[in-house]
Order: sequence, then C-alpha cells, then structure tokens
Amino acid sequence: FVSQTQNKIQGKARAMLVTRSRLHAVRFKLKFDELMSERGLQYRALVAFSGTVKDPDTGLDYTEKSMNQLQGKLSIPEALKMPENRILIVADKFQTGFDEPMMQTMFVDKKLGGANTVQTLSRLNRTMRGKDTTMVLDFENQPEEIREDLKFVFNL
Repeated sequence: FVSQTQNKIQGKARAMLVTRSRLHAVRFKLKFDELMSERGLQYRALVAFSGTVKDPDTGLDYTEKSMNQLQGKLSIPEALKMPENRILIVADKFQTGFDEPMMQTMFVDKKLGGANTVQTLSRLNRTMRGKDTTMVLDFENQPEEIREDLKFVFNL
C-alpha cells in the first residue's frame, strides 16, 4: 500500500484486503494496526465482518465496533471516506454492492469463483476524477481461473 497505492488519486486512494474468514480479518487488522503504528503512518485500517469473533489462540472476543472504534453512529462506508481511514479489511462484507470510487487497490487472500470473482473485483471499477489505474494483488487465485470466471460471466 505504501509504495504502490497511497499516493494514487491525488493521495486519496483506498485499498481493500479480502480475507478468507472473520478470524483472518481480525488477525490482519491487529497486525496492520501494529505495523502502521511502528511505521508512524498517518492513516489506519478498518475491518468489516459480522457478529463476534472469538480468537481460539487468545480467547479474546472481537467485533467490528470494538476494533474500529468509530465515533457516534458513523458507518464503515462513511468512515472510509475520512482521510485517516485508507484500508478496509473484509470477511465477505462489502465484496458486493459496495460503491467507493476511491478504492484503487485490492489484496485478495481468499479463493474466489464464478460470479463472486466478478462481484469482488468489481469493487475497483468505480470511476472518479484522477483515477486512471487499479491494482489487484492476489495471493490465492490463479490468473487462468480468474480469466475463466470472467469468460463465464461475460460470455466471452
């Protein structure tokens, strides 16, 4: 994010990390918070998942609310528009129907397939002035699988 995304869209670019589970989302959020603090970054990550997650290794319970510490009734989509919130870590939530034009980069750490591939990757296709590129860094899927999913959905 620091080297490839943070300065895109006039320094307003956002990224989404798509995780394979709610527990992974919790653990990524905790690690991102630690690394961002160590590096003195002026922005932070938000996390999105449903319900309560109990980490079996620590016995601790986590919720979106407790992890994000958003003020008042601010929603995650509203909070992501604020300059201090630049990365959204998700476990299923916001992979479909989420419209944030500043979303420029996606990190995928989850197996995608079929229409879910298109729905997830399409979070990047919202346009805005100054947005001329997007980037996907996928740790789980093979390029030929993604191509096949796109062919199937778009009848290519």
